[in-house]
Amino acid sequence: MGYFPNITHAQAVLGFGTGAFARALPGVQGEVFNAGPDEMNALFAGAIDIGYIGAGPAIKGYVASHGGLYIVAGAATGGSLLVARAGTGIKTVKDLAGKKVAIPQLRNTQDILLRALLARAHLAPTERGGTVRLLAVQNPDTLALFERGDLDAALVPEPWGSRLVKMTGARIVLDWRQIDGGTTPVTVVIVAAPFLKAHPDLVVRFLRVHVQLTRQVQGTHLGQSKGGVAAALNAQIKALTGKALSAGVLASALARTSFSTTINQRALTRFAGYSIAAGYLKKDVPIAGLVNTWPLAHMNDAAIK
Repeated sequence: MGYFPNITHAQAVLGFGTGAFARALPGVQGEVFNAGPDEMNALFAGAIDIGYIGAGPAIKGYVASHGGLYIVAGAATGGSLLVARAGTGIKTVKDLAGKKVAIPQLRNTQDILLRALLARAHLAPTERGGTVRLLAVQNPDTLALFERGDLDAALVPEPWGSRLVKMTGARIVLDWRQIDGGTTPVTVVIVAAPFLKAHPDLVVRFLRVHVQLTRQVQGTHLGQSKGGVAAALNAQIKALTGKALSAGVLASALARTSFSTTINQRALTRFAGYSIAAGYLKKDVPIAGLVNTWPLAHMNDAAIK
């Protein structure tokens, strides 16, 4: 299974940290990535079978593979922040003209979101004739680059946005609800099509755990963490990244990320439009078969142990 050490992938982080996945799927292994394109390459190379990933790479991967994967569940929405380094004078998206802006990876969800935001502000990245310089930066590295003044702004997933705000005094240019009303499918669950065909029972067993984990982390979004869920999540983030989040960063990141297993088809279609506008997909690409609801629909099938 592939996932990121992010709050937006809380179910995966918690599932491996608490052993929930291992109990349901003995022998399961987790592979940690920084952003979606790298995870997608791993899925097509056969290195992973199931992944938590952003909508952008999921759509791109489905189209590029001619149906080689499916989205089988939602995981998180919102969970992204556009922040500006203190002292840059950046207050709106229009102020990004001539600036250096970080995203986790080219062609990932935040990259696609940023390009859509720039287009609305009548701006464009330098490679498309504009003045905004987009830089692919590993999420943990944005802090040091902000502190050195090597970046002007960043559109990043949580907890990295909240960390920049709390630790560098970065200004929030757009909060999570100001980006598509907080409906961005920042994390979905994908399954390689051959794996689903060969092991539908394993996918159903995985989703049973995913649903349980989603219920647990939903309370953290509302500030109602029970049973030490937030603490367990933070402990695993420390194990994965080498450093735990401060209580303030953790609470802020959880509050800015909404967790649900629901698949928002309308939001996926909108995001496909963003990818087309960014030049990452051709017009009129077929994505009608991207979502496969069979596994979720069979979670209560007693015949699947």
